[in-house]
Amino acid sequence: MLQQFPIPVYVGLSSPWENAGSMRNNGWDLTINWRDKVGDFNYNITANLSDVKNKIINLYGKEYIGEQITREGDPMSSWYGYISDGYFQTQEDIDNSPVFGEKKNIKPGYIKYKDISGPEGEPDGKIDSFDRTIIGNPSPRYEYSLNLGVDWKGLDLNVFFQGVAKKDLYYSGYGIRPFYVGRSMFENQLDFWTEDNRNAKFPILLIDGSGNNPNNMISDFWVKSGSFLRLKNVVLGYTIPKNITSKYSLNTVRFYVSGQNLLTFTNAYEGYDPENSVSGGSFYPLMRTYTFGLTVNF
Repeated sequence: MLQQFPIPVYVGLSSPWENAGSMRNNGWDLTINWRDKVGDFNYNITANLSDVKNKIINLYGKEYIGEQITREGDPMSSWYGYISDGYFQTQEDIDNSPVFGEKKNIKPGYIKYKDISGPEGEPDGKIDSFDRTIIGNPSPRYEYSLNLGVDWKGLDLNVFFQGVAKKDLYYSGYGIRPFYVGRSMFENQLDFWTEDNRNAKFPILLIDGSGNNPNNMISDFWVKSGSFLRLKNVVLGYTIPKNITSKYSLNTVRFYVSGQNLLTFTNAYEGYDPENSVSGGSFYPLMRTYTFGLTVNF
């Protein structure tokens, strides 16, 4: 039996800064509920999907620029940085390519950046602030969830999935950069560039005491998809029949086991939770949680 099929569509204007400008949000939400019964078998399905986009309408000509940019015509707080082009593999490659800063400070294994613009709007043979561009959106475009529930002769099972699509995360700090500002090194950072490992996940291994190495500049090398699908919660239970519990003056006796954050499908860097911000330099791995319980009602 179909219970609900609402498709609200919304368009709104809001002001992220008082007296500073306006932003438009528009999108839609879809929710579907289904409940049915086949003999002693009951089941229900609830699915949600939302789509939202935002755009700065008016900032009175102003721009706010750092690792993120907020300007008219673009999404709010878009990631703003350089376009990577693999690694410098040889000294000859360095000598024949535009670099950030002085070439004597660049080594094979450093991240290579594209020269996309200059003061006149054309490539000018060097890498500087004119080569920055929008490289991602931290706001999720789509959010969705799926809840499945069944029960049969005292057994019950509930499974909950959730996910996000079209969201970009900026990975920074010691969680992905070995020896960053006096920090240590994690096992997942061992895949770094060497002459024998030229297609490594990470650039050449360096002791970067200040964090100012060109490899650390915000670029699409560090801005990755934050999309994910997660098995958020599973609960399996069994309720003892009432004709048994009533003999002991008990109303309900239910045993159950539950698990949270059991599986996550994502392209995010190992060790990071794609659901949370990872731009602060520290991070915590997502913990799986298992619970065994007993519920008794008198």
